[in-house]
Amino acid sequence: MADSTNPVLKDAKAVAVWLADKPADWAVQMAARSALRTLPFVLGILALSDEPEVRTLVLRALRVSIVLWSTQYQGTNLRRTARLAHEALRGASETVLGAHDSPITRKLPPKEKGAAIEATRALWNAALAVGANVSDDRSVFCGQAAAHSANTANDIRDDCWAAFGADAAWLSDGPVEPLMKQPLWLVEVRGDPQYNVNFPLDLRHSLGAFAKFSESERDWKVWLDWYRAILPNGPNRQATSKFGEDSDLSLALASDAYWSGDPTEVARRVAKATLSASLVAKWMDANPTGPSTPEVSVHVSAPLPDVGSHAPPQRPVTVSESVMPQSDEPTADDQLGRRPFARALVERLDTVHGQGGKDGFAVNLHAPWGAGKTSVLCMMEDIMGGSDRERSNRWAVGTFNAWDHEHRQAPWWPFMITVRNACVTAHWRNGDWLTAFRIWLSWWWRRCLFGLAPYLLAIILFIAGFIFLQWAGLLPQTADGTIDWSKAIGVPGAILAALLAFGGLSNGLVFGNKDQAQFYFGLTRDPWRRVKLLFCAMVAKSKRPVGLFIDDLDRCQSGYIVDLLTGVQTHFRHRNLTYIVAADRAWMRASFEAEYKTFHDAVSDPGQSLGHLFLEKIFQVSSPIPGMGHRRRREYWTSLLTSRPQSADNLAHEPIGLPPKSSGSAGTPSDFDRAVSIERNLLKSKFSGGLTRKQADAILNEASDSEAKRAAVALELSASSAATDEIRHALAQFADILPDNPRVMKRMINAYSLRQAIGILEHDSLSADVLARWTILEQRYPAVTDLLADRPSLLDLITTPESNGGEAAPLPELLRDRTLLARVCEIVSKGDGDPLTADVVRSLTHGSVA
Repeated sequence: MADSTNPVLKDAKAVAVWLADKPADWAVQMAARSALRTLPFVLGILALSDEPEVRTLVLRALRVSIVLWSTQYQGTNLRRTARLAHEALRGASETVLGAHDSPITRKLPPKEKGAAIEATRALWNAALAVGANVSDDRSVFCGQAAAHSANTANDIRDDCWAAFGADAAWLSDGPVEPLMKQPLWLVEVRGDPQYNVNFPLDLRHSLGAFAKFSESERDWKVWLDWYRAILPNGPNRQATSKFGEDSDLSLALASDAYWSGDPTEVARRVAKATLSASLVAKWMDANPTGPSTPEVSVHVSAPLPDVGSHAPPQRPVTVSESVMPQSDEPTADDQLGRRPFARALVERLDTVHGQGGKDGFAVNLHAPWGAGKTSVLCMMEDIMGGSDRERSNRWAVGTFNAWDHEHRQAPWWPFMITVRNACVTAHWRNGDWLTAFRIWLSWWWRRCLFGLAPYLLAIILFIAGFIFLQWAGLLPQTADGTIDWSKAIGVPGAILAALLAFGGLSNGLVFGNKDQAQFYFGLTRDPWRRVKLLFCAMVAKSKRPVGLFIDDLDRCQSGYIVDLLTGVQTHFRHRNLTYIVAADRAWMRASFEAEYKTFHDAVSDPGQSLGHLFLEKIFQVSSPIPGMGHRRRREYWTSLLTSRPQSADNLAHEPIGLPPKSSGSAGTPSDFDRAVSIERNLLKSKFSGGLTRKQADAILNEASDSEAKRAAVALELSASSAATDEIRHALAQFADILPDNPRVMKRMINAYSLRQAIGILEHDSLSADVLARWTILEQRYPAVTDLLADRPSLLDLITTPESNGGEAAPLPELLRDRTLLARVCEIVSKGDGDPLTADVVRSLTHGSVA
């Protein structure tokens, strides 16, 4: 069927090159057929492992398959649903097939597991080809789908590439009949002429295993019949759908909620839907609270005839004359576009933890009261323990509310209980009950050992002393020669009481009584030793990273703040433990300066007070949370004052501004998260060497103003090694200003990266020079940046030190130090790059004014 001039396509790169000048829909059709050809390798694992996770994986593979098959129907927009189906399949695949040592994985023979992995990857790349924004992306994903399909099994590798080439020849010949209506295999692949269906033997065995499984699970048999119809099951037949066009499309366009839940129930629901397309719509109408499918804004460079290109109608915004009461409780629902920032910070923490530092890590998220720090912590907790992460990479997260425990002047007991509960709960929820029990047992064993040891020692000494006195005949006796017990227990009893009192005092440290703890410190040579042993043993037994959120610290007294933070720095460090402290930086700085006021003048530097020096020592990363800016503030007010239904589906249609609120349960990826993940996968495929700032700016300038795309760009840029090299280059321009300190250089790279992400999310177009200047100034002279954040107009006085007839312009006392002022001027405006201005500082500290 193929002509002799048709190119030989044997790898993904050759496919992408060949498709470069071909119609856009060719890549979609060829990718879909490649993935559908090896679908039986995924179906067959149901016969090997009947775990619920495996059933979920197969259901999601079938969802992608029905989307791929439905691309042949004209006038239907499947880009959105293809992307979401891809993301759902990818998550299930990583859970089932990505685990190295789990009960599910151990049930799968290596050959069958490898084939299922490659077949699944073929499916999700084909889905990405359907959902791609531009023709080049479709070509790349088509090549990847074909390559993974061919890699499922060595025995069918050549057959898969031959079938792919036959598809290419069919399209090149300009046939009257659509390619999707043709048998999946247009070349002879039976291997044995006795078989009626043109189908490779390896795939025949997998489909046979699925057929045997469906004999007992009748709800799955509809899919067996459907697949046999698209093969088709007999010579000289066209591929047809067993369900019909209406049912195909209703299933392809069904929401995530429809395909979610208990896999057996979902399979039964889908089986019923194949009989009538209206059943899908009826189910979705009856379940309006389920996760909806958001519309992902895309930039299309070429039409895609068989996928459709029309966009859904915009919903009118109705202003309500009455406003519903609004709760100000912290929430993981992202109404201010801060979830991508939370994810960027979590990914940076993942990287730092993976590097295996000696003493862990500490982060300060700073902002004034009521700015939303606790909500960012909620989002981070949701991401760190999310179901979209591999179980071994899920964090154990605990929250210590410092204000709640301030009355416990020695706070270490509730502090350690918070960490213990986080470790035990994280392992228990992830099914690692043995580790959870070990942590719990270790805690109570050491707790009893430390807590009861003084009492046991006192009792042993009392008994030993009593026995000795009796042996030596020193016990007082009555006139008749018997022991006078009232006098005999007097001296040993007093000794016992003293020992028991000391035991109680020694426990004062962990139980939080300040006076007892101070007395114990005075009597004990190393009072922190046993507390550190208990704490470190507990954290070390956790097989996952531990994140401890410290919140509301900026409501506490200065002495409590200093005690807690110095304890965190000196006694409660561990390589598995990361602290995230959400507190106003100015409050913490003032607390240290109040407690150490005797040393303030002697130790402080111009532009860097004593309090700043302490905070620099404690925290490796210090970052503000993204501001609102005029644009987002206006949109947030609009969302509060309108009567639109607050669902993810409604909010997702907004072209700019607020991302959709999460519609998933805690730890479950929301529709917005999935949309961002899809955009990131597209960026990773297109920029395999890492995204650069120049490429990111080009994408943001060309793309429609989609929050999902903007978030994806910010996250990929934050994670890109190429972008990190750019940051080093940008900072290197100021090498003569930077201190000769590797630790400070690393802090600057972290701070720059987070500032860059914040700028993108806030719709700021700040140059690399401006970000570098502000980062250096913030790290070198934080007191100056604090001052400029409150009074940005001071920059005009700094850059024009004289005005009005040569008289010196008035400056705050901090900037009257000539040496400091000269250094600040050098950082602010040195060289040919963009200088810092008052408007830039306002944008950096308060959000974009656009």
